[in-house]
Amino acid sequence: MEETPAGNISIHVGQNSDAATIDGPVEIDLTNYASGYSGFIKYQRLLFIAQRCPALKNKALNLAHDYIKAQTLDITSYEHIFGVLKNPEDLGAGDNPIGLEQLNRCNSDLRSDSDHPPAQSSSMDVDHAQPGEDETGLVYDPNWVEKTCSRVMRHREELETELKNYKANSIKECIRKGYIELGDFCLKIGELGNALKYYTRSRDYCTSRQQDLKSCLSIIKVAVYQGAWSHVSAYVTLAENICESQENESMPKDTGSQCLGSHSAWSGNFDASSRNVDLRPVSEVARTELAIAAGLAKLISSSFHEAATHFLQANCEPDDSNSEKAAPLVTASDLAFYVTLCSLAAFDRTELRSRVLNSPSFRLVLESEVHCRDLLMAFHSADYANCLNSLAKVKNLLKLDIFLADRVNSLYEQIRVKALCQYFTPYISADLNMMAAAFGTTVTDLENELAILIQKGCIKGRIDSHKQLLCALSVDQRCQTFATALQLIDECHRRCQAAILRSNLMRHGYMRGWSLLWQYDHRFEYPGLMVSKAGNT
Repeated sequence: MEETPAGNISIHVGQNSDAATIDGPVEIDLTNYASGYSGFIKYQRLLFIAQRCPALKNKALNLAHDYIKAQTLDITSYEHIFGVLKNPEDLGAGDNPIGLEQLNRCNSDLRSDSDHPPAQSSSMDVDHAQPGEDETGLVYDPNWVEKTCSRVMRHREELETELKNYKANSIKECIRKGYIELGDFCLKIGELGNALKYYTRSRDYCTSRQQDLKSCLSIIKVAVYQGAWSHVSAYVTLAENICESQENESMPKDTGSQCLGSHSAWSGNFDASSRNVDLRPVSEVARTELAIAAGLAKLISSSFHEAATHFLQANCEPDDSNSEKAAPLVTASDLAFYVTLCSLAAFDRTELRSRVLNSPSFRLVLESEVHCRDLLMAFHSADYANCLNSLAKVKNLLKLDIFLADRVNSLYEQIRVKALCQYFTPYISADLNMMAAAFGTTVTDLENELAILIQKGCIKGRIDSHKQLLCALSVDQRCQTFATALQLIDECHRRCQAAILRSNLMRHGYMRGWSLLWQYDHRFEYPGLMVSKAGNT
């Protein structure tokens, strides 16, 4: 998997057959779906849906247009919407939701050495949309673009001037705050490259671990938007180390007071007991965000077992998506589907029961997402036909998720393969007719699937087409025991030869750091050794 330069979101990278247009029906309340998200990810998800699903294109573009105009200063994405309406091919499958103009502009900003990038301009390389109404009912507003551009230029100059003054006065805390404000501002106008740059520089002026943790979380969020997954993994590790150090310091070792910074979440004097009460919840929230980011990085790299492990560490309440603070990346519903699919594809039945179905923290999320719970229960109880049919019904819906879309086919394939293997495991022979009925397919198609799995070594058996049976390969335990014993003998012989060779090398002084020590220990056994070597040492 390759990563794109910093500039805009690029979750779906590399050559992947999943990046296809969704032509089938999709049952989704787009307005309710979009209400669960906030910030940059909200309209990027809507633009992604418009890209993948023609049936929802107009609705998604309308919602994205209204949110961008009301809550952001992202002129590039606003004009991109009308550019797409004018040239629908600009929203082709596999392309990034945002136009290439923003990517090129942000990349050039990252390559420049200037601390203060030029103000955003509304004169893009794309053709400007003209005022008027189209099939979606959207009307291009040149006045909003002009006013927003002026507002962006003015606010950027103010923030840059403040930062210069802070640097001139060498006020470390204010410099950090200035970089954070510039990063937030660049994120609001869609300049991800500059936002990442400012957030990264703010870490140089952090005076507490809490401030450093907040900067790392901001960097991780922007890196996820960019699709810079190696960057995400690196900063997740760094932030986890900060959390551990912070939690160790929060233990009630003394009763003294401590100040964590003038602008940190906890400022002023407080004792150790109050510090425990305040610090723990914030640390749990941070760990949840880190677990989600790490899980997304593993999901994109198709490491489904590790992805499920990380997602299960996220302590996400089922009603988070309905709260006033909407999710900046994924909702509790998204997390439930991520865990369900990844665990079905990667966990065995024991892990599925102990780590997912019996998980105290994840059980609440499953209870709010009944569909996911039913899928897990059906698979665990070997009701594979019902499980696979239910998965087929939500396949198009899952392909609308910006993080999951390009992994849906791969996940579904692994889940089906695992179901076939688990079905046959307890049997010496299985009737293909009964097996086909259990998986809702024909005997011919099932034979083709099983033949491929046998060739790959997933199933150790053979197909009797005449009797329509799948028979397990019989293994002679006596021969297997002899073969294992011979392997152990060969391994012991190899280890003995290696030990003798190492001993001879040490005896003759050919091992660095061991020759003098060995000679001294064996000076009575080989009296001439130290004498012969004395002239050389």
